[in-house]
Order: sequence, then structure tokens, then C-alpha cells
Amino acid sequence: MSRKALEQDGGSQNGIPESIDIQIAQYQAERWERWLQIMDFVSVGELYDKCEGEDKLILGQVILLPDKENGGIKAKIYSNFTLHEKIEDGEIHMQVKYNDVKIFQNYWPLCEAEDEMEDKVLYCPLQPGRKRFVKNMKVPNYLPKGKYTTRAWVYTPEKKMMGCAISEFVL
Repeated sequence: MSRKALEQDGGSQNGIPESIDIQIAQYQAERWERWLQIMDFVSVGELYDKCEGEDKLILGQVILLPDKENGGIKAKIYSNFTLHEKIEDGEIHMQVKYNDVKIFQNYWPLCEAEDEMEDKVLYCPLQPGRKRFVKNMKVPNYLPKGKYTTRAWVYTPEKKMMGCAISEFVL
């Protein structure tokens, strides 16, 4: 059961005991874990509705797979979530660390972030409703061996966090 469903049953998010939010988050985490097992995937990261707290909801998974078309590997992002309001704009912030040293940090307007990508999944404005997408991200072949940590945050124009993603893998 989602927070929104609980709200529609007469409660409000602020009126819902914290333990119920934690139970919802645990239930959702178990569903994603079952999906990973069924698909025989190993996750290297997750997408969340927020970055902190035991009650953060998992909205997706990041998987590393062989890139059979181009050689090397690719990150494949699977996401499944519901938007409760129309999103007309925002920003995506990204940070990449190599062996715990920040090597890249940037941000893009949400509606322009994928403009030069072939498999674009974000089309603005984002309408309310259920969203599912799969996004391939090529991992460059020239990256040196080591530990990589990526973090991404998505914000509304009012700087309200819509979600975040955290992944970690070793090449």
C-alpha cells in the first residue's frame, strides 16, 4: 500500500505513524528484491523518493550488464513510480567519485538532460500518473579499475527533492 493510498483512506501523510511509512518502505524493498531474484540481476544501486530515512521508498534499480552491442558494460536503470502532480521543469544534479575522490559534478535542466541521447525517456511536462522506464547508460571502456560511486538528485524549480539515485560498483 502506498502513502497516497493511505492518504485517500482518510489519513494524511503527516498523520500517518512513522512506523507505517517504514513498513511500506520495507514492503517495497522486498518487492524489488524479489524482482531482482526473478530477473537474475545483481543491483549496484537504487533510485529513491528521498535520500535519507528508514522510510525512503525504492523507485528503481541500477544493474550492470554486458554491452553486447558496443562491447564493455552498461548500466541499465529500471524505474517504477507514480507522480502525483505535473512536473514542468526542474534540475538533475550528478556527482561521480572514483576511489572516494570526486571526479565529476554537474547539473542539467530536467527537461533538457536527455536531449542528445537516443533512448530519451523524459518528456516534459511530466504528467501525473504511473511511470515506468528503462534507461541504458554506456559505461566508458577507458575507465580505470577501481571503485565508482555515483549520486544523482532530481529537484523541482522550488528546490523540492523529487528523488535521488545512489550506485556503487567496482571495475
